[in-house]
Amino acid sequence: MNYQNPILPGFHPDPSFCRGEDRYYMVTSSFEYFPGLPLFESVDLVNWQPIGHCITRESQMTFTDALPNALGIYAPTIRRIKGRYYVVCTNVGTSDHGPGNFFLWADDPHGEWSDPIWLDLPGIDPSLLEDDQGQIWYCGAHQGIYLCQLDLTDGSHGPRIDIWQGTGGADPEGPHIYQKDGWYYLLIAEGGTGYGHMVTIARSREITGPYEACPANPLLTNRSLPLPIQGTGHADLMEDENGNWWAVCLGIRPLEEFPKRHILGRETFLVPVTWQQEWPDFGVNGSVLPEMAGPLPGNPSAVDLQQKAYDFFDDFSKASLATAWNTLCRPRDNQLMPTAKGLAMVVSREEKLSGQTWLGHRLQHLPFEITATFDLSEASAGLNCGLNLFLNPTHRYDLVVEKTATGNLVKATFAMGPFGREEEFFTFKETMASLRIKGDTKTVIFEALNPAGEWQKLTEVPLHYLTTETGGIFTGPYVGLFARGEKETAGKVYCRSFHYHGRFDF
Repeated sequence: MNYQNPILPGFHPDPSFCRGEDRYYMVTSSFEYFPGLPLFESVDLVNWQPIGHCITRESQMTFTDALPNALGIYAPTIRRIKGRYYVVCTNVGTSDHGPGNFFLWADDPHGEWSDPIWLDLPGIDPSLLEDDQGQIWYCGAHQGIYLCQLDLTDGSHGPRIDIWQGTGGADPEGPHIYQKDGWYYLLIAEGGTGYGHMVTIARSREITGPYEACPANPLLTNRSLPLPIQGTGHADLMEDENGNWWAVCLGIRPLEEFPKRHILGRETFLVPVTWQQEWPDFGVNGSVLPEMAGPLPGNPSAVDLQQKAYDFFDDFSKASLATAWNTLCRPRDNQLMPTAKGLAMVVSREEKLSGQTWLGHRLQHLPFEITATFDLSEASAGLNCGLNLFLNPTHRYDLVVEKTATGNLVKATFAMGPFGREEEFFTFKETMASLRIKGDTKTVIFEALNPAGEWQKLTEVPLHYLTTETGGIFTGPYVGLFARGEKETAGKVYCRSFHYHGRFDF
């Protein structure tokens, strides 16, 4: 059965998946965004539905707002052990609850996840294995790949055992160990999470080693190949209910220009895996392609697997905030409140990272069209609100309505590293403002509903200042709703509605 990649478009890096009773579950990195650790569910490995997040409470964890950004939640692993679901992960940087490695658990992935159990173990990219004897092993990356025995009741662990340094590529990381046919297979990423990324594997009869590298390494990479998908790596393996094997990995889709740049962040791809002579074969000759084929579980139809247009409308009357939206670093319940009038956005000066009350939805499609309507009837003079494309605090495009003494001013501000500019367009008296941002692989267009009730094109800017190579690190762009003001409290605005329409043309 043919299917389309990526299976999770937009900023969804470092995927890990596992098999449940009758479903599959997947988590990805989320860095500084809250709630953290987005969780997805599927029956066929291609169509994934968001069901929530593993980190949903400030009592569990908050993330640093120090600069540069792209700290926080790195490279989770999800596993089902003795009927319970575990996610083991790393919080990078400082926070209210400390940096380091931790795990969470839940008996039902749809429910609340536990508070973290912090681990006195170094490095990043932790993984778990329950071996055939029921022993739990922790595997991580710190000056090479190491493992130790782990107690899932209290986080205590045995001595560290160094097991592999990889094949010589930069940054050996992202380890996972699997047990199959009397062998322990150690899968890792090498080459750095960029255009040289690759997946390598080694095996041993004993989990503690010694490990022999596969003679065909790297088993998965798109480096130096003229393919539309690049940077493939950081893979996780799984056997489905039919005995077929699959891998998920991250990758990027550069724009068709030189030098190479990508806009949507690191995305999640699905790769069929077969076993030949006791070693796995990944994808098509070790490559990830936009269209691939394999014996998918769940008996999906061809229609089910077609990439359709994405259409998301939110009037904030439902519980969409739990799955579709993120804030920065911590929850903002006192600043973002669903009401009968829409989403109330209360201005606070406590936002260090963005300088504003902000709520974001991942940008996942090219082309896209985003429309939002705001109610400024309770706003004070000096308050701004609007719609933006947000990569990080220094690379963002803002379409703004500013309440002034003479009316509401529509303007645009652009931050491109140390450079920026502002454009003013028109003023109107009404309390309702409708804004629109449209984009494709080349440009972004700002529009607003003018006093004549017509959509007016305001300005057009190139997209590439929001690419990772130009202004980012590990995250990808969001579409954001924001409110801000010069005073400590400048009233509130309401976002009455938000509409995101995207297509899978890219």
